[in-house]
Amino acid sequence: MQAGLLTIYDMCKAADRGMVMTNVRVLEKHGGKSGDWTAAV
Repeated sequence: MQAGLLTIYDMCKAADRGMVMTNVRVLEKHGGKSGDWTAAV
């Protein structure tokens, strides 16, 4: 997850190096040992 946020920061830093990313959460995932998962909304 952190790598994804760092990638987004890297793409947007030209516009604003002081940006703050808040309210980030996983809504669903697929694959892996535990299979698929979807958050209760």
